[in-house]
Amino acid sequence: MKIFLMTSPVDFAGEQEFIEQMFEKFPFMLQVRKPGYTDSKMEKFLLSLAPEVRESAILHGNPEIAKSFSMAGFCEKAPFFEKNNVVSDLKNYAFCESIAQLEQLPKEISGAFLYPIFDSLTEPAIKSGFSDGVKLSKLPFDVFACGGVSEDEFKELLQNGFSGACVCGSVWNYADPIVAWNRITRMVFRLS
Repeated sequence: MKIFLMTSPVDFAGEQEFIEQMFEKFPFMLQVRKPGYTDSKMEKFLLSLAPEVRESAILHGNPEIAKSFSMAGFCEKAPFFEKNNVVSDLKNYAFCESIAQLEQLPKEISGAFLYPIFDSLTEPAIKSGFSDGVKLSKLPFDVFACGGVSEDEFKELLQNGFSGACVCGSVWNYADPIVAWNRITRMVFRLS
């Protein structure tokens, strides 16, 4: 099972240090998503991360910034891949809101995030569009659950065909994100 950690949607002092401490204990792929950031502000945030974290991270949006910071890849909403070719030299991930969007992606894509599988933990207004659950059919790329994922759902996600998950609120909503991250990674180890 693969695990991604998404950056907090809200800025707070020490986020980069928490990320680096978590990465030291259990290397993972970081999803850098900062709603409302300008390119300039994003570049400053990326510069504040250790190079080894950046090199295993994917950036939401702007593949050119991802390339210039030697990041592993980028993530865009599924419609981007209807209009644009897969970007070479980077892992390409799609952010999908339906099974139909997943099925329309090019087979060359590195992976996709299906969102929101559960009600969001960081944005209470975002509710799951999959009230009956999701059972994935075989696709030529990995699919990761995103949105409202906590340690309690990992076993169910694996049983339903997901390759892993992306967590956000189940880490950043806790007073001590390191403790929350350690609980999640222990669960991933048990299931792997």
